Amino acid sequence: MMKKGLLIIALIFCAASYTWAQWKPVGIEAAFAPSIGIHAYETNNKLIFDRRQGNGTISFSMHLPAMIEWSNGSRHRLYTGLGLRYDAFSMNSSNFGDAFFAILIIPFGGRPLPDTFRISSVSNNVLALTMPLAYDFNLNKNPKTAIQFHVRALLAPGIAIHKRSHADPIGVPGSSGAPTVAELRMLENEYEKELKTFSCLFAPEINMTIPIIKQKFGISMGLQPFAVDLASPFANFYNGALQFRASTNLYYRWK
Repeated sequence: MMKKGLLIIALIFCAASYTWAQWKPVGIEAAFAPSIGIHAYETNNKLIFDRRQGNGTISFSMHLPAMIEWSNGSRHRLYTGLGLRYDAFSMNSSNFGDAFFAILIIPFGGRPLPDTFRISSVSNNVLALTMPLAYDFNLNKNPKTAIQFHVRALLAPGIAIHKRSHADPIGVPGSSGAPTVAELRMLENEYEKELKTFSCLFAPEINMTIPIIKQKFGISMGLQPFAVDLASPFANFYNGALQFRASTNLYYRWK
C-alpha cells in the first residue's frame, strides 16, 4: 500500500514538474495600485474610541509590485514577484455626526455622547513586503491584437517590515487632563502590538493592455471592483475588509 502511495506521489511530482517546465519567463511588469477600503469598527474593543464602536471607517492602501510574466504559449499567464504594500487608517474621536449632534441637540438640553479617551486621533500604518502571485487569461483570441482585455486573479500575501501607531492628545500633553508624553508612548505601543505582522489580499481584476512600442512595451490599466483582505493588518480593529482598487502597470515583454 505504501509503495502504491509513493508511486502516486512520484507520478504527481513528475507531472507537475513537466507542466511547470512548459512555462517560460516572457516579460516583466511593475504596477501602481492604490485602493480605498470601507470597514466597520469592532465593538467591545478597549482601544477603539467609545463613539466609534461598531461604526464605519475608511482605510487607504497602496501596493507596488514588480512581477515576472510566465507563459506556456497559450492565452494563460502567470505572474510571480515581490512588492511593497502600505496600509493606513486613522481613528478620530469626533466626526460629522458629533458636530451635527452638538449643533442641534446640546443647545436644547441634550447630553454629549460619552467618551473616556483623552486623545483626539490615532493613526496606524503598516509597511509590508509582499510576494504577489497572479493568474491572467487573455480574452482576445488573436495575440497580435493591439488593445487587449484580460481577466486576472491576484493573491498577495505580505509580511510587515514596519509598523507604526501615532496618537494625538486633546490639548497640550501633560496639561488640562491631557495624557503625558510617556502615557502617549505607552498607548502607541498598545496600538502597535495589535497590528498584524501577516496580511493577505485577494482581488479579481479586469485589465486592458495598450502597447506603446509594438507588442513589447506598453501600459495596462486594471479595475478591481472588490478586494478582500483574507488577513488584514488591522484585523484587531475592524471587521470586514472590502476594498475598491485600481491599478496602472508598465510592462515589457521580450517574447
